[in-house]
Amino acid sequence: MAKRTPSPSITEPIAEDAVHRLVSALKKCGRPDLAESLCFEVTRNYVYIADAQGGPLCRLRCTGDPDYWVLNMFKWSTERYDTRNDFGFGGGTPSECVDALLRGYRL
Repeated sequence: MAKRTPSPSITEPIAEDAVHRLVSALKKCGRPDLAESLCFEVTRNYVYIADAQGGPLCRLRCTGDPDYWVLNMFKWSTERYDTRNDFGFGGGTPSECVDALLRGYRL
C-alpha cells in the first residue's frame, strides 16, 4: 500500500484567503446567491463546502501552495468524497475549483 504524504494543516491566514477567493470566484461567475448561501468550514487540512442545509458538496485539501488545492467532490451515490477523481478535475486554484463545483453539480 502506498504511503500518503500528510497535508499541511491550514493556517488561519491561508484559510481566510481561500474562503475569500472562493466567495469572490462565485460572485465573479455570476452566482452571488451561492456566495451568500453556501457554508464554508475549515477543518485541519480541508475547506469543506456545503449547501445551505449543510449537505456536503465538496472539499478542498490544502497542499501548502495557496494557488493549488486538491478538489474532492462529494458523491451522494456512495456518501463519500471522490478521492479517485471521477468528476475529472483533481484540483487547481480556488477559482478553478469553484468552476469545477458548478459544473459537477450543475449549479
